[in-house]
Amino acid sequence: MYDAYIYRRTAQGFRRKPWHLAAQGKPAAVCHARFLVAAMGDAGVPAEMARERRTIVQDEVARTCGPDKKPVEVCPARMGFSVGWYIYGYDDHTLFPHTGANTGEKILALYSPDLQMGLTVFQTATMEMR
Repeated sequence: MYDAYIYRRTAQGFRRKPWHLAAQGKPAAVCHARFLVAAMGDAGVPAEMARERRTIVQDEVARTCGPDKKPVEVCPARMGFSVGWYIYGYDDHTLFPHTGANTGEKILALYSPDLQMGLTVFQTATMEMR
């Protein structure tokens, strides 16, 4: 079973609530897709936290793009970490990718709130992942 957490801000700070992705015997890919839909719509997230997770808190453009790095012409205008997601900010839309792995499985979740689309890629393997 793979667990994720939803964070809520309280007067004492953010409170973590478990989100069981493989709950009730549903396939993990279905659970991840449901989680992505909830994230896209900011389900259960206060407006302040929704704004925070769409704000880059650690800019990565200078570290990632330029001479001897990724070519500047393929790099997004804005790129960096937010609360729980990475952000790629292009001129006309923003992408929020997130990856993860456990023994025997990998996942890529990606969504764009302005395009109202998301993608979940779930890979399982019988061999030890390297």
